[in-house]
Amino acid sequence: MKNPLVSVIIPTYNRSALIGESLKSALGQSYKNIEIIVVDDGSTDNTRDVVAAFAPAVEYIYKPNSGPAATRNVGIAKARGEFVAFLDSDDLWEPAKIEKQLQCFEENPQAAMVSSNFRYIDGKGRIIKDPGSEPGYQPSDFIIKDMLRVRFPFATPAFLIKKEIFAKIGTFNERLRISEDLDLLIRIGTNYQVGYVDEVLVSVRMHDSHSMRETPRYQIWLNSVTVYRSHEKLISRVVDRPQQFFANFYALAGNSALLSGKRLKAFELY
Repeated sequence: MKNPLVSVIIPTYNRSALIGESLKSALGQSYKNIEIIVVDDGSTDNTRDVVAAFAPAVEYIYKPNSGPAATRNVGIAKARGEFVAFLDSDDLWEPAKIEKQLQCFEENPQAAMVSSNFRYIDGKGRIIKDPGSEPGYQPSDFIIKDMLRVRFPFATPAFLIKKEIFAKIGTFNERLRISEDLDLLIRIGTNYQVGYVDEVLVSVRMHDSHSMRETPRYQIWLNSVTVYRSHEKLISRVVDRPQQFFANFYALAGNSALLSGKRLKAFELY
């Protein structure tokens, strides 16, 4: 692998106030052989004008609103790179993100994907939690085992994926409006090894309009177990008795509902 092209796909929707920072963090990578593709999912603000200021270094594609899965898939179809990375239009990368992940691929050529640790920041870029996941994590042969134990550090902007993998396991499931990234990761994690860089290379922004803030925590756990259960046959190939892990997700959802004062919902989930 010598100086491969990396395609950076940035899906966006009404993020004109933040996408400029995200673009600067992508353009500021120490690894320079990248293409940046912004796919606008029907924004009604001045996102187009903000992105235009970065031309010709950034390609801009506008499409009618259809959700994050379809938006990322448009970028995948357009990507020319050997590797594909996803950067949400409100998140940030450290300058060495791509470089360090490509080094990990060199050390783990059998891997289909390389991820990294991350931090949470607020709307003004102040650190909320650093790192986002406990340091020292090393993936097992199939990360699905770690995912079911809620150990795998999960942040889509931390992923760097070999593009050829999409032809084998498919792209994002456009029927899903939430947890479409988890669905993709399950298909990767049940079939391939995943590399990991145990460094904080990504800042995930949490603000009032972030989907994680808008969605109740118990619903996030419930979405997760629904997606996991839809792939039960796949998961059973690499994990014995996955139902015990599904039960744990229902319990976590119930705990979250109880903490938020929704006792009836908690009992239902339990």
